[in-house]
Amino acid sequence: NRYIEMIFASWCSGKGAMPTKLGMQPQQFEKFLDYFELPKDWSYHQQLAPIMGDDRGEEIQELYSLLLKQRTHGTETEAWIAWLVAVGSMGSDHLWSDLGLSKRSDLTAMLLANFYPLAKKNNWDMKWKKFLYRQLCETKRGALCLAPTCEECIDYDECYSIES
Repeated sequence: NRYIEMIFASWCSGKGAMPTKLGMQPQQFEKFLDYFELPKDWSYHQQLAPIMGDDRGEEIQELYSLLLKQRTHGTETEAWIAWLVAVGSMGSDHLWSDLGLSKRSDLTAMLLANFYPLAKKNNWDMKWKKFLYRQLCETKRGALCLAPTCEECIDYDECYSIES
């Protein structure tokens, strides 16, 4: 999968915000490397990757579950991508950048290919991280999005401005 390869290559070179072992437990990470036939000489990168705190585990699981339920074909590859997107969402930059992708259109294509039922709902071109959290709020009936519509929200520009 080219998206996995792009994310992994970026992570190996210290780009993006993905944590050590891509946020996976050691056995899970080994399975990931084997499944995608990725090189195992990644250890030099361990010093560059941020360490992910345990305090966001529930948030990651909620995003992961949201994505799993919306997979295009229900494949194992889509499950791995769901994990990477959930973990990447913990970064502080745009999701495409936190994942180590080179541009937003790569993220859009990856989400449309692997999570079409969910991604097609982003018909207003909302920033992906904001969109995913909004979907979580709608699922949980949370209070994050207070305006009745995006157009009426005071944060409209923050969610929809052009990413650079």
